[in-house]
Amino acid sequence: MALRTLLDFEERTIFMSHGSVMSTIDKMKGGIHDRINYLNVLLTSDNKASTGEALAGAQNDFINLEWRKYVK
Repeated sequence: MALRTLLDFEERTIFMSHGSVMSTIDKMKGGIHDRINYLNVLLTSDNKASTGEALAGAQNDFINLEWRKYVK
């Protein structure tokens, strides 16, 4: 829900967690949708999906990918 709420802030620069600054509306929307997809994959896999599986099809860069191994 919080990620979807960010879509209402179209006229702002968004500093997304685990990624680069989203300075255009298209990048911001893409980054939000990438994160929603990532979380949906983790939820539907009962948190067993790998980082690669969870990020498959992502259009934006994520940083600190090594943190995933600590979130189980």
